[in-house]
This record gives sequence, C-alpha cells and structure tokens, in this order.
Amino acid sequence: MRNFGVAVDSLSVSQQNYVMCDSLNKMAEESGISPVMFVQCMGKPMIPANFPIMASSHLFAFDGPVVATSAQTCRVALNTFKTNPIYLYVWDLEWTQNATMVGDVYMNDKVNLIARSQQHFAYLEGLWKKPVATIEDFDHVALLRLTS
Repeated sequence: MRNFGVAVDSLSVSQQNYVMCDSLNKMAEESGISPVMFVQCMGKPMIPANFPIMASSHLFAFDGPVVATSAQTCRVALNTFKTNPIYLYVWDLEWTQNATMVGDVYMNDKVNLIARSQQHFAYLEGLWKKPVATIEDFDHVALLRLTS
C-alpha cells in the first residue's frame, strides 16, 4: 500500500479543512492508498476522518509524497530525513500577508507548487515560479495522478 501525506497547520473549522478531509476519506476508500494527515496544532476534524491524523513531529520518518498546505508546513516537510517529493498546495494567497515569510519556500527547488485555480496558477507563475499543476478543491484523483 502506498503512503500519501498531507501536512496542515491545524484542524480548525474552515472550507479548506473540510474539503481536504473529504478528499482524503475518498482516497482511503477508493484507491487503496493510505493517506496520513500531519497536523501542527492538533484538534478534532470537522468530519469523521477515515485515515490517521498525527502530530507533524511524526513527519520526519514518513515515507511517501507529502503535500504541504502552507509555507510553515512545507518547511517542516523540507526538514525531514526522507527525500520524499514535496508539494505545496496553494489554497490561500498567503504571501499577500507577508511575502518575505514565504519566498524561501515558494522558490525552493525541492518544492513543487500546486495551484488551486487557473487564477492562482497565473499569480504563482508571475510572482514566484510555475506550478506543476492546477488541482481544484484538493481533488484526490488528480493529486494521486500527479504524485505517482
């Protein structure tokens, strides 16, 4: 069984967390893939999770592709012992709050950017670097295709 990791800041109530949990549930049920969510700030998910949820400290030994969801969770993934492919799913345009805090991640050669929409793709390509894909709403089929 192949592993698939997702690194998130928290499980707070948000559209992003709902969509991610729903997508990971579908991945676990339909694909034979074993998704794992790594969380910086532990909490209760919005919907029941049919996959393991672990503290981000466990990411150091994870074997499989990792999709980070923020610059901070991407930094954690970059500092692991494994040489897993690392993706950054850009759901929000977090650099609009403080560009100097994300540049090291967005421009890192080891990080593959994933845009949430065509508009985000254009912003990322114009400001940082060209994303490897556009995947709307954390679509599990498209994510698995990209990371295989």
